Amino acid sequence: MKKLVVLLIVLLMVSSSLVVNASGQRGGSPNMNQGQNRSTTARYDNFFEKREENQVRRLDKVTKRWEERLEKREAVMARHLEIIKLYAPELLEDYEVAFEDHKAVHRDSMEVRTAIAKDYMDETKAGLEELKAEIEEKIEAEEITTKEAKEMIKTYMLERREGFKTLFDTYLEAIAEEKEAYEVLKDEAEALKIELRAAIEAEDADRCNELLTELYDYLLLHIEFDQLKLDTLNNIF
Repeated sequence: MKKLVVLLIVLLMVSSSLVVNASGQRGGSPNMNQGQNRSTTARYDNFFEKREENQVRRLDKVTKRWEERLEKREAVMARHLEIIKLYAPELLEDYEVAFEDHKAVHRDSMEVRTAIAKDYMDETKAGLEELKAEIEEKIEAEEITTKEAKEMIKTYMLERREGFKTLFDTYLEAIAEEKEAYEVLKDEAEALKIELRAAIEAEDADRCNELLTELYDYLLLHIEFDQLKLDTLNNIF
């Protein structure tokens, strides 16, 4: 769940260093205002360019972290299959199918999460482009100060963030009951894994077989919960 939160709340913050400092005053000489307007336009262009670069970097980092976790997960699965092959060979094929299902759900989830984040960013970008045009027009006409322009951007970004947060809170609420039940099952499975390690050290093959049989059922429940989260994401976003 922590990984999901990290990915989905890829929210863009307005950097004060990229927005021109405002004097809060209109008027002044025409030449000075024209120069200030050109400077403001250039700074806003820089703001939008930096924002685009930042969102690409963030998505790249998320993708890289997911790929690294996938490699580690596959290494763990390979070790588990060796244990299963040794102590519960009759379950080997079932476990292999389940592991593939598990990997597929995680892959689909990552694709959906990435698409959600990208759609949010693209929609935010489109809105910012419209806002940029409006701001430039109003600054040129001296209808607003640069300080007011900065506040317009902040307000827009806050509204976007709050809208996204509302959807995400809806998602969390939708899976809350199932998540609570799953956490109990997760604790039970962890206890069985500890017992399995002890049985392996004791070379108790019969007990290892029993525990691997029980853990297979927990694995199916884990996949079922992952699928529920994926389906809920698709329904809400």
